[in-house]
Amino acid sequence: MIHLPNILSIIRIILVPVILWLLIKDLFIISAITISIAGLTDFFDGYLSRKYNSESLLGFYLDAIADKFMIITIYLILGIKLFLPLYLIILILFKEVLISGAYLFKLALDLKFNTKPILISKINTFLQIILVVFVCLLTINQINQLGEAMFIRNFLIALVTITTIVSSLIYITIWLKAVGSE
Repeated sequence: MIHLPNILSIIRIILVPVILWLLIKDLFIISAITISIAGLTDFFDGYLSRKYNSESLLGFYLDAIADKFMIITIYLILGIKLFLPLYLIILILFKEVLISGAYLFKLALDLKFNTKPILISKINTFLQIILVVFVCLLTINQINQLGEAMFIRNFLIALVTITTIVSSLIYITIWLKAVGSE
């Protein structure tokens, strides 16, 4: 049980090329299911590592790599396919590069600050996954023709935009304080 969270992160990493292939082949329903499964592995790896007190440095990095690999890949493909607005893709890429860069600077400069994800970032990741699953489901004609579907899509885009900006600003603030105190 102690290694299950790491196994779930590895499964998520393995699912990314599968999701990529499914999205490229326009197999959106299967993509939505696979993305949902990957999202559940993200939830359960964190839940299980906390529940069984099996948080590890390896697990931290595996989870971070899996999350970034998955989010960046899915959003790039859906952006290329014009299913999501370009500004959202740029915001998400900026945030992911920002977080990755901060971790690298932390290691390189031996800075002391908490690298655990903040709550708004967890909410952001959850909303990002919900949005891409919903966008994939919009390819079903019966759903796509509902007026409410576009409202929900736009509402989810707004939520992802807001939580991406807020979490990015909070991370920037945390890192600036850490660098200023060194």
